[in-house]
Amino acid sequence: MNNHSTQIEFHNINSMAKSINNGIPWPNALLNTISNWSTPEEIFEGKKFQYFISEEAFDLFLLAERICISPKIKNLIPYDEITNLVVQNKFPPSFDTKKIKTILGFEKYRAHMNFFYGITIEEALQLATELEIYKNKASIGIANSTVTLEEIFNKIYGDSDINLIKKFFKSKNKRTKKKISLTEYKELTYWLFHFRIQNSDKAKLASDTKKAIKQLKSMEPKIKN
Repeated sequence: MNNHSTQIEFHNINSMAKSINNGIPWPNALLNTISNWSTPEEIFEGKKFQYFISEEAFDLFLLAERICISPKIKNLIPYDEITNLVVQNKFPPSFDTKKIKTILGFEKYRAHMNFFYGITIEEALQLATELEIYKNKASIGIANSTVTLEEIFNKIYGDSDINLIKKFFKSKNKRTKKKISLTEYKELTYWLFHFRIQNSDKAKLASDTKKAIKQLKSMEPKIKN
């Protein structure tokens, strides 16, 4: 991040702190700051934050984390509410999440939804498929077996993990790696989402999306009254 970008984001964070101190609810102040944020990636406190994946998918909650842990902000928001936002991707119940689209603006909201369907939902689909394969094995007496990535990928995408990872790196004009970074993992997941869209019929796409959303909901913490 160059000095000009640093100054802009420093100003954005100062404006957010001022808004909260003036009584603006912190979720509104945060989303306004995110809507004005222009830096696609940066190193902050020794950690790399990349907010856009493949220039299309916007990691809203990663940027929210980076902003909320800023020295100017972290003491202005209750710790448990920051934790819920970063870990569970949940705003406080008092905040109307329908405002997210309006505050973010069309472009950033669309990129946020690209991330949700292209990465969050895709990861949930992979997990749901893993559990499905495990249950099927258990039902025929294969207990405590390991479900491989190859099995998961073959069931979802119709090809092995090795072949698909090779195709992914080829699409990026890069050599295949044995170990990939977190950003590359997200890029791979987003690429797999597009691969699945292009190579599945409508019925399978609908079924897979339904399965993934069900898996996501099952992972939400149960709130006791």
